Parts: sequence; structure tokens; C-alpha cells
Amino acid sequence: MHRFFSVIILFSIALVSTAKAQHFSPHPSQENARISGTPGTLQFDLSGHTASVTMAVWSPNGTKIATSGQDGLAIIWSASDGAKLLTLKGHTFYVNSVSWSPDGTQIATASLDNTVILWSALTGEKLFTLNGHTYGGVFAARWSPDGTKILTASYDSTAILWSAFTGERLFTLRGHTDLVTDVKWSPDGTKVITAGKDMISVIWDAVTGSKIINLIGHTAAVNDAEWHSNGTKIVTASDDSTAIIWNTLTGEKLSSLRGAHWRSGEGAMESGWNDNRHCKRRSYGNPLVCYHLHSSIYT
Repeated sequence: MHRFFSVIILFSIALVSTAKAQHFSPHPSQENARISGTPGTLQFDLSGHTASVTMAVWSPNGTKIATSGQDGLAIIWSASDGAKLLTLKGHTFYVNSVSWSPDGTQIATASLDNTVILWSALTGEKLFTLNGHTYGGVFAARWSPDGTKILTASYDSTAILWSAFTGERLFTLRGHTDLVTDVKWSPDGTKVITAGKDMISVIWDAVTGSKIINLIGHTAAVNDAEWHSNGTKIVTASDDSTAIIWNTLTGEKLSSLRGAHWRSGEGAMESGWNDNRHCKRRSYGNPLVCYHLHSSIYT
């Protein structure tokens, strides 16, 4: 009888152990689902920053992800399994943004410490530091389409064009009277646009650094500016609750877009193009509003 009970106890322990193993070790099909890209399923958590994450961007070929944070770090992750590949440590204050070079071999990080650092995305080596902005921090660093230049935007009311090969300052773009909120390259890389808290946007020649035209029409800070893919139009988003579409050759205002259901004071934070539509988001966490460009009706 004693031997019989011993067998039952051992068998029960084996069942419990098997159940625990099944509970804590996902079935192979479940494990594959976590990294298969199945819509609606959690793939993995990228846990490594110790403060707020300010930006997350995919590499050009989609195999990696780069994040920046208020802990002063940027981190490169594997997009296939979420593994931390490289930690980029060199800034002394918040990292506001991170961007990939067009070929995916380098990373640019912009920080509130007034610098931009270029890194090897393959080894994590610091290549050089872009020093030139004077106060308030650098908000963004954008690579030119061909990867030869970098454009930066700062609180000091300037934008700067740099050589991506040497770190040399090529041009300082002075045309705003308040902080520069955003900078973007034209699709062909021959022009850039700067958006400012001073309610204007400016189109510049990226070859000479000269001002081409001011886009004047908003009544509050301009938060974002986006080129159309054909380079003939720009859309800007503002704290005045509107987005404006402009002719890039003449500076003519083509259309002013306002959501009829918006409350006063709720600014347009972001803009983007999608085929025949322009879309803008009222503010972070609020609905996206889209407009047909050939009708003035939003959907």
C-alpha cells in the first residue's frame, strides 16, 4: 500500500511539473506567432531606456529599429526578435530624435545638449559631433536623400546644413525670429523647408544656402511641413488649427484646411500626403482628418 501511494504522489508531481512547463513555456506555434508579424499580436517589448522614449524609427531596409530617449541614449534593436544590438551613449542631455542615413549604415542623434552626433549603425562607434547650435537644444536632424548632407533644426532660431562626410558646417540658415520647429528636404534634395514658431515657413536652396521664398499665412506657430512627392506643393500644420497647402514655386496659398469640429486653440501638429489626400492630426492622441485635394471636403 505504501508503495502504491508513493507511485500516485510521484505521478501527481510529474503532472504538475508538466503543467507548469506547458504554462510557462509557450507552444512552438505560439512562440512563432510572437515574432511572425501576425497582425494584432504583440511581437516584443523593446525595454532598455530608463526614461521616456522620444522617437522610434525603422531602418531603411526594415531589419532594425532605432530609439532615442530622455535618458540621453539611443538604442539600436533587431526588428526580427527585439534584441538590443547597440547602445549609443555620448550625449549629456535628452536625445530628441534619431534618424537613419538612407543606406542604413549611420545614425544621427539630436539632443538638448545643442549637438548632433553621427554614429556607425554597424559598430556603434561615434564618428563625429556636429557643434554649431548655440542654445535651447537641437530638435531634429534630417539626412538628405542622397545621404551626403544633414539638416538640423534648433531652438536658437536657425537651421544648419552639414556635410555628412566630414561634419563641416556648410550653411547656417537664418530667416526665423523664433525657434525652428521642423526641417525637411525636398524629394530631389535641391531644396529644404524650415518651419518656425514665428508663424512662417521658409524654402531654401540647399546648394547655395540662400532663401528662396517665405510662406506666410498662419497666425500661430508652424509645427510641421511636408513636401509632396513631386516637389511642387508643401503642406504646413499650425497651432492656429489649420493646415495650408502651398505652391513651392510661387509661394501661393492653394488651400487652407480646417476641421469644422475643432475647438479654438487646438493646433494641427502633423501633416502628411497620401496620394490625392492631405491628412493632418489635430494633436497627439486625437483623430486624423483627411481632405480630398480636389474638393475641400474632409473625410
